[in-house]
Amino acid sequence: MKWLAEALEKNTTLSTLILLNIVIGGAGAKWLAKALKKNTTLTTLSLRSSSIDAAGAMWLADALEKNTTVTTLDLAYNAIGPAGVKRLAGALGKNTTLSTLNLSDNKADAASTRWLAEALEKNTTLTTLHLARSSIDAAGMKRLAGALGENTTISTLDLSDSDIDAASTKWLAETLAENTTLTTLDLSNNDIDGAGAKWLAKALVENTTLKTLDLGRNGINDADMVGIDAALHRNQCWPPLARPAAEGICSMLNHQTTAGLLPELPLDVTNLLVEAVVRHVPAEEVEPMLNELSYGNAVNY
Repeated sequence: MKWLAEALEKNTTLSTLILLNIVIGGAGAKWLAKALKKNTTLTTLSLRSSSIDAAGAMWLADALEKNTTVTTLDLAYNAIGPAGVKRLAGALGKNTTLSTLNLSDNKADAASTRWLAEALEKNTTLTTLHLARSSIDAAGMKRLAGALGENTTISTLDLSDSDIDAASTKWLAETLAENTTLTTLDLSNNDIDGAGAKWLAKALVENTTLKTLDLGRNGINDADMVGIDAALHRNQCWPPLARPAAEGICSMLNHQTTAGLLPELPLDVTNLLVEAVVRHVPAEEVEPMLNELSYGNAVNY
């Protein structure tokens, strides 16, 4: 690793370096970190599954505070642990170029989540954060959700397989109701039940930017997913709302398949439909509310 690092210090053309399943360890990470302080062309660095421990992460964090070219750093499937995550989080508060960070499966715990949350409140460049296979309790999620309320750049967040339950989901849902930047959220393989799904559905009545939400392998049944599906249909196609999405929302509202394509719907109408789905309002009660909206008679409900 020493020879490779020394080459990186002098190289002026390499932009991507992928070192998978190589035993780099703390010592190797130290050499790479030294090179990153001088290299000015590398933009993507993947050290996935490379036996990097907390000490190695600390060396890399030190380099991130000085490096101005790396935009993607993949450290998934290592053994960084809370101490290493804490140091990396500190670097994120100072780094101004990194846009994608993968810390999945690194023994991150609730304390790690709080350190990262603090970093997200300061960082203005990170758009994608992977924290899959972490251990996030309600307190950690509360802190992370609060940070997402302040952060204006994160668009993709992976919290899959991270021990998230209904209580944690409530904190996240409260933030989602106001967040306007998150477009992709992975909550698959957690412990979210029907109660958690209801919190998310309620949040999505207000949120109009989240387009992809993965809730696979949770304890959520089809009935609990109705409101969530309706809101995601709206968000994926607005603006303008495509006809198939309008048809899908109305179909779910009426619990049957509608015949023919419906005209495009204004946002105030789709919001009303989504909220009606979430609250299980009968279709006959929704029609008078729709008539009060300044929409005309273009659609026959």
